[in-house]
Amino acid sequence: MFAVVINIITRLLPQLPSPLAAGVLEIHLGAHALTSDSASPGGFLSGSLLGPALLSALLAWSGICAQLQALTVLKPANVRFLPFAAVRLLHGLTAFALTFLLWKPLVNIRAAVLPVFTGTGSGSLEPGLGTAPRIWSLFPQLLSLQGLILLLLLSLSVALKLFTWRRHPSA
Repeated sequence: MFAVVINIITRLLPQLPSPLAAGVLEIHLGAHALTSDSASPGGFLSGSLLGPALLSALLAWSGICAQLQALTVLKPANVRFLPFAAVRLLHGLTAFALTFLLWKPLVNIRAAVLPVFTGTGSGSLEPGLGTAPRIWSLFPQLLSLQGLILLLLLSLSVALKLFTWRRHPSA
């Protein structure tokens, strides 16, 4: 049903990018439209950082179709659509921002580590032997990045707990 709605919307509003319309309504069709459109030469997002960030946002948003399906399961808990959709929108914005900020550093780490795993590299020894220490030199950076993310998530959790505790004291 949502495929038909997406098709109608894209025909009625041709100035609206089709990946955007598909991604807002349905997660699978939106991800497919975004990746196939950005992969084409001269496409909507070819070669930019905006493509992966939008894909992260669309996957976190999960589309109205998936949200309605989740709400049918959550109906006994009396979950309303607008607060649920607002949280999903916040999740999408957070995913967009984190992907936009962390994409370049993570790609650089991957580019530095990848020759170790593939056995290719610019070493004077046998292939793979000259590049093996490169992964260990990046190990402290990876641990510090993971520690920083863990510390950030823990602080957000404590702040949320304090915020909810002040609103509803247990005494």
